[in-house]
Amino acid sequence: MKQAKIKHSTSRFNRPMLKKDPNKPRNMYFDNPLVESLLKQYVKDGCTDIVLRDSIMSHAGELIRQVIRTHGLYAIYGGGDDSSFNDLFQIAWIQIEKTLYKFDYSEIFTLVHESVHGNRMKYKVRGMIKVEDDNEVIIKITRNDEYVIGGKKVSYDVDDVVKLAKSNIVSRRHDHTKIFNMWSQVSKTVVLAHIKKETRDKKNYNNYSSYLKYKPNDQNYKLDRFFGEVEGLCQYDEEDMVILNALKSISKVDLENASNGLISKLMNETQLSRQKITSFFKKIRACQGEFSDSPSNFEQNYIGNSGGSTRKYNLDSEEDW
Repeated sequence: MKQAKIKHSTSRFNRPMLKKDPNKPRNMYFDNPLVESLLKQYVKDGCTDIVLRDSIMSHAGELIRQVIRTHGLYAIYGGGDDSSFNDLFQIAWIQIEKTLYKFDYSEIFTLVHESVHGNRMKYKVRGMIKVEDDNEVIIKITRNDEYVIGGKKVSYDVDDVVKLAKSNIVSRRHDHTKIFNMWSQVSKTVVLAHIKKETRDKKNYNNYSSYLKYKPNDQNYKLDRFFGEVEGLCQYDEEDMVILNALKSISKVDLENASNGLISKLMNETQLSRQKITSFFKKIRACQGEFSDSPSNFEQNYIGNSGGSTRKYNLDSEEDW
């Protein structure tokens, strides 16, 4: 029985391996050469063909899904539900569509030059083909290059149109674009940036929602008392009274946002100059001790030795000093 098992196992290992058919198409969800060919045509036509654009973007969907699933980005963003996944999918989709025009379909031409001494020097020029016939190629330069040819400095600047004789071209090739890698990096980067932004924006969300829920609706007596005391201080200055009335109207409309661009709001309300309005506030600040609720009227007095208890007193008159 043991020998039979050994023979069975050895015969299994000696079984010939099946060879893969090189002509059989591979089962991949992203066809990089096909997408590159579509992008070349799309950019050559000036990125205006809507049908071609939709055909290119049809290959981006599964790539974006695989990037989000592989890195678990939907779980970081919102707990892993379908809405979080769809939000990140749309963000990556839009960003990839924005980068289609950046595809570089230019070719790299390797040229040869024979010097006076018979030496052969090779140099490279990058450009996109405009016209090509049997003898020469007319290209538009897409990268700045500079060489010394025949003792003279020759420069190739972007957007220059250059004629290249085919007899001088040793080789020509397209650069390795690798659309799959580029789109994967774009998707991952834009999704992580969005997650970071949303996390930062929601950092103080609980505190803000609690403030809105428990915000007091009582009347602000301190503000009314402040306006009354300012009116007594500025009652003999007509322009100051105009500014004070404008302050009252602004506070009644939107008190929480009144401080945002307050001087500009007062200029529009009173038609007075910026200098006059800033002078009004300087006067109020100089007389801050005259107001009942001014912070300068609250002093700290330390009772006992250093490190002892601290008490706060409201000093209403000079006798308390």
